[in-house]
Amino acid sequence: FDGGDPDRPYIAYALHDSEHPDHVTSDNHTRNVWRTPANNKLRMEDKRQEEHIKLATEYGKTQLNMGHLVNSQREKRGAGFELR
Repeated sequence: FDGGDPDRPYIAYALHDSEHPDHVTSDNHTRNVWRTPANNKLRMEDKRQEEHIKLATEYGKTQLNMGHLVNSQREKRGAGFELR
């Protein structure tokens, strides 16, 4: 907890700095991304009517996508779920 304040939790070693910029900006404030050093990823989008979750791993380039499915340009390409 930041300063011992239980209303300000954080994940140790996951904070941004000058060498590791914050992935959440005013342009994508509804999106949360967790990425590991091995490039495994959990991405969650909370934008109304575009909610989706992507869980991906580098091993075999596997993915689980759920909700509002988008391509790499964030354009809709479907809805529901898929396992790749």
